[in-house]
Amino acid sequence: RRVSDGDLSARADVTSGDERGQLASAFNLMTDRLQEALHELDQRVQSRTAQLQATAEISRLTAIIRDVPELLRQTTELIRDRFDFYHVSIYLLDAHGAGLVLRDAAGVGAEARLAHGQSYVIGSRSLVGWVGQRRQARIAYADSADAYFSADPDLPEAKSILALPLAVGDRLLGVLKLFSRDDDAF
Repeated sequence: RRVSDGDLSARADVTSGDERGQLASAFNLMTDRLQEALHELDQRVQSRTAQLQATAEISRLTAIIRDVPELLRQTTELIRDRFDFYHVSIYLLDAHGAGLVLRDAAGVGAEARLAHGQSYVIGSRSLVGWVGQRRQARIAYADSADAYFSADPDLPEAKSILALPLAVGDRLLGVLKLFSRDDDAF
């Protein structure tokens, strides 16, 4: 009755090995699993709530910050911090509309990537080029034979990458590239 009233710490007494004892053990196991499932669900809800709050904060920044470099800097930092990514890069369309140029980065290797001045041709055989051409998100994994995952010496712990098109309507603005240390982050 205590369990049915919501007290998942209650356990049945197992005093014998007969059918009653086996039933009590099974009931305790079921209650343990229910308690674990509720705990995991609570953690997922908390994580999702934090992500939604970060998304709202990014939206707020885009509405109030008019200086594009400052907006990019704050956005990459906020995404990296709030979503706990290994590295975040933002590529924007170049003046000719044919390439995507790294404009800001946050996380491991950010300074090296910014100093190098990375750029990709739209449609090139790269994750950024592919996403820029098709305007579709794409995930690449280190442990697969995916040709779009390339090892990066500046980001040695990257296990998965998500590239997202940044667009207004049909107009491409750039590509957001997210790196994670987790195999199945995306």
